[in-house]
Amino acid sequence: MYSIFRASIVLLITILITVGCKSNDNSYVVNYDGNWTSISVLDSNQSLIEDAQYQLYLTQNLEGGLKGILNIEDDIFTSEIEVSGSVNLTGFYLSGYGGEYFYELRGASMSDPDSVLNTTLTKMTLDKTTIVEVKDIFFEKQSLSDAYTKPPTVNTYELTNICGEGNSESIILVHGFISNSGTWNNFISRYEQANYCKKYALWTYQYNWYEHIDDSAQDMLDRINANSSIQNPPIFIAHSMGGLVTRSYITKGGDFKHLVTLGTPNEGAELSAIKDWLIALGVITHIPIYAIEKIVKSYTDMAPSSDFMRGLSSSQIDQNARSNYYAISGEIKLDSSCSLYCWKRCCCCWHKYYWAWNGSYPPYILGTYELLSKPNDGIVEYSSSSFSGDDRVEKATYQGIYHVGLTDSEAIEDDVLKLVDTWFAN
Repeated sequence: MYSIFRASIVLLITILITVGCKSNDNSYVVNYDGNWTSISVLDSNQSLIEDAQYQLYLTQNLEGGLKGILNIEDDIFTSEIEVSGSVNLTGFYLSGYGGEYFYELRGASMSDPDSVLNTTLTKMTLDKTTIVEVKDIFFEKQSLSDAYTKPPTVNTYELTNICGEGNSESIILVHGFISNSGTWNNFISRYEQANYCKKYALWTYQYNWYEHIDDSAQDMLDRINANSSIQNPPIFIAHSMGGLVTRSYITKGGDFKHLVTLGTPNEGAELSAIKDWLIALGVITHIPIYAIEKIVKSYTDMAPSSDFMRGLSSSQIDQNARSNYYAISGEIKLDSSCSLYCWKRCCCCWHKYYWAWNGSYPPYILGTYELLSKPNDGIVEYSSSSFSGDDRVEKATYQGIYHVGLTDSEAIEDDVLKLVDTWFAN
């Protein structure tokens, strides 16, 4: 009797393991990977909650782990939450923190193929006390083309003359990541006020920063070669990723006299800092975090180990051109002071942290600064912006100036224009 009972238990466990989670190809029977949009949200009385919009972006690995983003907006919730969890025998479980609250989302597929989910969302305090629970949130899976949208502002490709067209020498300004030609407005104003339009033609090159860097470089090459007004090899002044676009342009045979890079990740960028930057600026509101690389192609191009960065750094053309590069880096630094408090024989130091050099930066910079090795400009590490100490590249560092501020610094603008005069005179 005991042996029969034991065999029955073993058989039951085998059945549960077989049907509960995995199939023979080592993937889960129910695949929750994808992009889900709410089609209806019901309250406790089974009445439809009007204007409720929920979006769920999920990736699922072979072990049944889940991660993604939950966007919720209705009269009860308004938040974007990073969630993680796993598949279980009854469906899936996700949780995550949003502000001062903790969220749980439980659900399961209702259809075959797996295109509709029925879920329950619980909002709790940080000590896991339930505040409100919304049952019967129905999600429908979207196709890739419907689910992903491009960034809200899409740049057009443009090579635009600002002033001085007809002068034999030209300067071309190239913006950086998540930016456009407007980033140069302060520089252009000082350029015009200093009467440089009478000396050199000034141009801006604008590109779609979510496309591959190589693609933008090829467009730059085509536009410059087709423009008869640019008579001689130009001087490029490029911010951030714009420096990589310009270096790629050079490797494709593009003509140039000198290249000035401002905070360019010349040896690649730390993508976790870039991701946090995107989130803080609200740029990826319409793009799930895990899908950045599928939409913003230049994002992964900037990884130090990417095919693009390896190819650029190993290019003999780029190596030979470095004696005509000038790398400008910003540097910010977090300092602290100690206020000593003593009671009887016990003393403690209360540390107060502050930015050195009287720096004043956006709140998000603290988080990205701490993610990076020091020194850095809040987005790009000095080792990268300075070509890892390559002695062939001239370089300068400006303390107290963070990444975005590199294009607005009067000190940098004045020094760069002096360099331009020197280079064109030789």
